Formats: sequence, C-alpha cells, structure tokens
Amino acid sequence: MRRYLFLLIAVTLLATSAFAQTIKGQYVETRSADIYVGQCFANGEVGLAGDEAIVAWHIQEGKWDGVSLAGLSVVGAHPVWYGGVMVRRGLSFFKLARVPITNPEAPVSHTLDVANTAPAWTNPPSEFLAKAELISAGAKTALSTDAQTLRIESDETKYGVQIVSTPIAIEKHHDYLLRLPLKLEDGRVMVRVTDAKQNAVLASTDVDLNEGLTSLEQPVNNLALPFVSDNESQICVSLANNAPVSARSVAEVGRLELFDLGPSSQGWMRYTRFPIRTLQKVFVTAAVLPCVILGIFALLWTRNLRPLILLLLVPAYYVIFQSALHTERRYVIVIHYFTLIFAAIFLSGVFRLVKHGLISLSPARQTSS
Repeated sequence: MRRYLFLLIAVTLLATSAFAQTIKGQYVETRSADIYVGQCFANGEVGLAGDEAIVAWHIQEGKWDGVSLAGLSVVGAHPVWYGGVMVRRGLSFFKLARVPITNPEAPVSHTLDVANTAPAWTNPPSEFLAKAELISAGAKTALSTDAQTLRIESDETKYGVQIVSTPIAIEKHHDYLLRLPLKLEDGRVMVRVTDAKQNAVLASTDVDLNEGLTSLEQPVNNLALPFVSDNESQICVSLANNAPVSARSVAEVGRLELFDLGPSSQGWMRYTRFPIRTLQKVFVTAAVLPCVILGIFALLWTRNLRPLILLLLVPAYYVIFQSALHTERRYVIVIHYFTLIFAAIFLSGVFRLVKHGLISLSPARQTSS
C-alpha cells in the first residue's frame, strides 16, 4: 500500500512539473483595494473592498492536448465587479462612527501632585505576583534577582488579561491616583483599574513601544492613572494585551502605589452626565439613518425640491466619485453634515405633529371650539 502511495505522489509531481514546463507566459492580477504605504491609508478598506480582482494570462508558448496555446490571452473578471465595489463603498459612507460614551463619573477634582503624600496602599512586585487574583495560563512571570521588578511575558491572545491584582479596599466617592513604573520590551499592553468583578473600567492607559529603540533601550514609563471610585469599595489592577504586533508582549512592572486624594467634590455631575450618555448611545447608524430617509421623503412629500437637491449635491458627489477612488473615512465625513439635516427635518416635523396634537386635545382648545 505504501509503495502505491509513493508511486502516486511521484506521478503527480512529474505531471505537475511537465505541465509547468509545457506552458509558459505572463500572469497579471489587479485587486479592487487601493495599495498605499501611508499610515492613514493602511487597512482603510478592510471589510469594504479588496476582495475582488481581475486576473489575466498571456501564454507565450505551450500546448494542451496537442493544441498550441501560443499567443493566447485570457482575462477573468466579473463584468460589473467594480460597480459592486463602488456600491459597497458608497453605502459604507453613511455609517456613523461610534461616539465615545461619556464616563458616568466626573473627572478627578484634586491635584495630582503627591510628592509629599504617603501612599494609602502599596504593593511590591513580589506581593503582586504572590497574591495575584488571576494569571493567564499561557503567561510567563518571573521576579528580577533583586525582586524590584516583575517580568511578564504574555500569552498569544490579542486582548487577553495577563495578570490581575488582589482586590484593593478603597473609599467610595473618592479621588485616587495609581502609580506604577512599567518598561515595555515587546508588543503592546493596557493597564486598567476596574471594579472587583472587572466589569467596570475606572481608568486605563495604553503603553506602546518607542520606535527605533531596541528592547533593552526602551524607557521606563512612570504611569499615573487618576480615577474616581464612584460607588465601589474595592478595585483591581490588571495588565492585558492590546493587540500586539508581535506574538507576545513582554513587560517589566515595578512597585504599585495608590494615593487617596480625598472625597470627590464634583459628584453631582453624574446626574447631568446620565442624559448625555443616553443620547450618545442612541447616536448609531441604525437609529439615525431611518430618520435621514424619512426626512428626504418629507421634503419630497411637501414638494420642497430645491432645498432637497441642494442638500443632496454634496453626498451625491462623494458617493459617485469618491467611491471610485478610496474610502479613507476623513474624506467623506462631510456627508454627515448634510444627512443630519434630513434627520433634523424629520424630527422637527414629528415634534410639530405632537405639539399640534397636544394643543388640539387641551381642555382650553376644546372649550373655545
């Protein structure tokens, strides 16, 4: 059986080699994605285009089944392939970028100068490692010879949490400052302050490599994370991967220090931030785009054709011409200045209808009629 298997593989290889030597020519492939090396264009069309291509062969010499193929040129492409690319690009222009949601708590109101202040809590690297709440199974940890730093070599996850401190007791509605030295030798990491269950993030910061420096030349980053404790009585400090380019992130962490800056003096602002956060969550494509479409129909229904045409000129220009070029988002964001006007027209019409209905149902109006 094994002999027949080797024979089959040998025949296949010989046939492939003979075919490769029989037909010679040129092959060209062009894709629908723009190819730029500039930072602002990198991955600009991921998920939008680039998945279609024109492929062409020009055979200079060779035969197939005894028939000469010399001089034959073949192009393989869908007849309307680029039209489909333009349509997908044009539709993507109307997608709204997610709005960063406002933090429910007010910012820290105390000064961050703690030069003459003793920390309320401190944690040396040895204790951080010994009492860690969680350590990734794929991570490697080791203390330095003098036990002043903890070296963490992450697992190969993209955003996986590598180590979490033991819960730290804090006062509710206080301002705090967390300080820790961190030297990043490879990859990219994120340091976060969360609640004890790691559901709410109170503060976070990203740490990237300094370009042009080797791992040994990378500086020590003295991180300072101010935060408000809100209604939490315990917090955790965690270190996580942050989509490192390399397979793993490597970092050295020093002593952690937590400073109690005092009671938060702007706690009342959480009540004003709640309605703002609610509105921000509604500002998504699925909620705004129907309002835009209904606003256009409202102008058509009322025969306001001149303002409709003027407002559609700019979006139409970008959809028709920019979709044939590339999809760098900052070049098409001007579309939303016009589409939001249509949404406002629809919402103002709804408001007028509701107002008119309430007035018609008021007792004073019914008495006068």
